[in-house]
Amino acid sequence: MNLQQRQEKIQAKRKKTPWRDFVRDICSWYNVNLYKNTGVISRFPETERSWIIYKAKDYFSRFPDGPVGVDYDSGRSFFSQFQECFVNSPKIATLDYGMNDNAEFADTVYGAKNVYISISVWDNSENVLYSNMVFWDCKNVINSFQITAGSENIYYSKIVTGSYNIFYSKYIHNSQNLWFCTNMIWCHDCFLCDGLENKSYCIKNQQYTVEDYHTYIKEQKKSLSYDDLYNGISDIALNRIVDNCSGNSLAFCHDVENGYFISRVENGKNIFCGDGSPLAQRVYDTVDIAKVDDSYGYMGVGQNSSHVYCGANASTCHNIYYCYFMDSCSFCLWCIGLKNKSYCILNKQYTKEERYAKADEIFTQMEQDWQLWEFFPASMNPFYFNDTAAYLIDPSFTKEEVTKLWYLRRDEPIKVDIPEWAITVKSSELGQFESTNEQWNWKLDETVCKRVILDENGDAYRIIPMELEFLQQYGLPLPRKHWLTRMKENFRIS
Repeated sequence: MNLQQRQEKIQAKRKKTPWRDFVRDICSWYNVNLYKNTGVISRFPETERSWIIYKAKDYFSRFPDGPVGVDYDSGRSFFSQFQECFVNSPKIATLDYGMNDNAEFADTVYGAKNVYISISVWDNSENVLYSNMVFWDCKNVINSFQITAGSENIYYSKIVTGSYNIFYSKYIHNSQNLWFCTNMIWCHDCFLCDGLENKSYCIKNQQYTVEDYHTYIKEQKKSLSYDDLYNGISDIALNRIVDNCSGNSLAFCHDVENGYFISRVENGKNIFCGDGSPLAQRVYDTVDIAKVDDSYGYMGVGQNSSHVYCGANASTCHNIYYCYFMDSCSFCLWCIGLKNKSYCILNKQYTKEERYAKADEIFTQMEQDWQLWEFFPASMNPFYFNDTAAYLIDPSFTKEEVTKLWYLRRDEPIKVDIPEWAITVKSSELGQFESTNEQWNWKLDETVCKRVILDENGDAYRIIPMELEFLQQYGLPLPRKHWLTRMKENFRIS
């Protein structure tokens, strides 16, 4: 049986995945937290599934050809061998693709600058804090989710494309100077509006003069409850220019079932987050996409990849199967942490001819064992289930349900080492660091950066100088919630 026939078998199976199974199995590999693990900031929590981890620069200097390969044992099942290889292979603490600058405290970063406590930041984006999925030349993005296409000055917002000066808003396209708005396109200077196109100086969808608009905004700032207003905005998005699609917040899509927060995808099912510009085709059971064709059962894939099957984290890869963290690789099977490699199995190099013969043997065995189309087993998953996109998308997953399947789950709060000399302040007491000017813009006391803030749940966080500077520039109040809580809120799909 040739390779194309194997691929077609996987494709046929993945096209039938129930939505909840997709969320459980694949979205649980999108971790939303960062941890301190053996003294290193890491995507991996320190658990019984921990392993040796290295910072990216140390990993590539120690393992320029990836972890040591092993021989395939035809007498053992696929997943037992791959899991053994996965556990024994050293890992990169946080995924680092391409040249990055000042992005040590972030994960899954490619060609970005000044990125802090954020995940999936790509392609010349910079100054990104506490955010997820920021792509293509975006700047100054804080507390936000899926910001793309040159957007700038985005705060506490979700799904923003080609826009700037967007605050506490959702589903914004090619707009500017919006506050507490949803489903806006080609608009500017609007407040508490929804579903408008080509409008300006509107409040609650009513037209105002420029003068009256600014007077109203000034008066409102005296008593605004920023968090309450933002939380009151609907999570339901208008789907724009779509045909035969279902889901929430789709744009320029065709024939997509169960698509959420995606743009420019044709033919797919069970897709969560991403932009396939100029067009991604045949995408099934996939999370966090950029430009990719023929993706079946993958978490985190893009940069012109194609034919990727059942794996996690791939950039510029082609014809890879059951792989983890691959960069610019092709025709690899069961491989981990390789860069610029081809024709490898279990990280061992083969000739093209040897690899095809061995892959055929392996695929035959996998099919006999009914494993050819399955995703990684839960016992391989290194993340706490309730710290992943899976639980944030669908919080109905119970502890008993996931632990029975051998997923990990975090019940204890994450411990933070607060120095004895540190001065703490409750988030409810942050008013002492805030005042307002004559325009009712917030003025913030810089000494807040020297405090450890405890939110209502007792979780500790800090205000960093880059964040404070942004808040001061745009007259915004101090955040009252821990950064992880802010990040998690944006994963709700409806």
